[in-house]
Amino acid sequence: MTHTDSHDMEFFHSISLLASNWPLDYGLTVITAMNRDDYMTMNIKLSVAEKIKNFIAGNYEKIYKEVSHEIEATLFMIEVAGYLGIKDASPILEDLYENGNNEEKLRSMKALSDLGVKKFADSFYNDFISEKDPVFQTLKFKCFLRISSTEHVGIIEKELKNRNWFVRYAAAKKFIETEEGLKCLKANRGLDVTELALAESGYVDGEISV
Repeated sequence: MTHTDSHDMEFFHSISLLASNWPLDYGLTVITAMNRDDYMTMNIKLSVAEKIKNFIAGNYEKIYKEVSHEIEATLFMIEVAGYLGIKDASPILEDLYENGNNEEKLRSMKALSDLGVKKFADSFYNDFISEKDPVFQTLKFKCFLRISSTEHVGIIEKELKNRNWFVRYAAAKKFIETEEGLKCLKANRGLDVTELALAESGYVDGEISV
C-alpha cells in the first residue's frame, strides 16, 4: 500500500465516523465533493449516506439538480437511490436509463432493479441480449432477474444454457426462489448450474431442507 493509499483510507474512514455528528447538508456536501468513483470511495460515500438517509430521501430531486453537473456526484446519486431504496428517485433514474450515457444507463438499471421498478423488465432483458461483454452481460441479466415476473419463466429457463457461466448460475439461483422455478430446475437436472444451485439450497430427495 502506498502512502497516498494509506492517507486516503484514513481520510475516508474518518469521514464515515464523523458523519453522524455533522449538519446534514455539510455531510452531503463533503461526500458529493469526493470526486473519485473507485469501489472504496463509493462504499464510504454510501456508508455516510446511510447516516443521513432521511435528509437525502426528502430532498433527492433538489440535491440531484445541484450536483448533476459533476459526473462522479451524479453517479453517486444514482447509486444511493437504489442503495437506500429512495422510490421518489424513480423518475430521474428512468430518464437516465433512457437518455443517459452508457455509465449512467448501466447504473440506473441497477438502481431501478433495486427499487423494483418492474415495467423495465423486458427492456432490461433486451439490453442483456444485445450486450457482448461477459461482465456487463451478467450485470444486466441480474438487473432483469430482480424485476422479472412469472411471465418470464420461459426466457429465464433458456438462459440456464447460456455460454456465460455467471448468467447460467444467476438464472438457476433465481429459480430456487419459487415452486414454479424449482420445477424448471428439476426439469433441467444434469446442468452444472442446476446441480450447484440445488445443492447450495439444500435440495435433498425432492425437497428443500430447512
